Amino acid sequence: METIIFHAGNAGLFFYRDGTGILIDGIYDGGEVGMSPMPEQWKNDMLQGRGLFERTDGLLFTHLHPDHYNKELTEQYLTELKMQEKNISCYGPGWEHNNVAVEALGDGMSRFRIGIAEIITRRTIHDGEIWRKDLHDSFLIKMGDECFLIAGDAELFESDADAFLRYTDKVQIAFVNLYQLNGKTGQDCLAKIQPQRVMLYHLPYEEDDSYHYLQLSRQIVRRFTRTCNMQPEAMEHMSWVDHHDITFRSYAAHGSAAAMRVHSK
Repeated sequence: METIIFHAGNAGLFFYRDGTGILIDGIYDGGEVGMSPMPEQWKNDMLQGRGLFERTDGLLFTHLHPDHYNKELTEQYLTELKMQEKNISCYGPGWEHNNVAVEALGDGMSRFRIGIAEIITRRTIHDGEIWRKDLHDSFLIKMGDECFLIAGDAELFESDADAFLRYTDKVQIAFVNLYQLNGKTGQDCLAKIQPQRVMLYHLPYEEDDSYHYLQLSRQIVRRFTRTCNMQPEAMEHMSWVDHHDITFRSYAAHGSAAAMRVHSK
């Protein structure tokens, strides 16, 4: 895999290839909803525009809930970039800082480009009855010949798979949360997409796990593996997927090689 991927805690993901860096849901909080706050080193890197934030060309959010998007910290980051006269592409459903040229594709789909990356968005339904009316997008990130599905907090359906498969014939990795693994409609969506790998993300650090998401995720992974014949990999916080490129060695203190296979037995 040529695309370098970093898991920035909670639902934060950073994608990098051929000089283009895309950060999704990577400036967050979440302490009040059973998730984790941003680690201090990650927060400091953001505020000083260093580390991976030096290489961020696109800042994307699937939606504007606090465990995906921290308004105050994001405003600080954008203000710092403005003071340094650095440009960054921004996108999030209903976000006032959107500045990309979006092409409407119909059927709740749109497309825009950031550097070498092509981003396909689909308006999806946030899971949970109380959030169903909140704006939410899931993303297909295409970097070169590689393609990644970022589900966010969507309630996935087969129709979402059909929509995304109009724009790719292969998904290298689908990034999903535990509810998408557990629900029948989410399982059907993944079965139709047939990603090469399924990665479970959007989990808290153990010390922040007030709702026992980690224990629940182990149970769900076992059931999903038996039912769907796919073995999810649980992502380790602040770490790389599989490897990190030599150009990022100075940043390796945040974590080592990334995905831990969750035992299904």
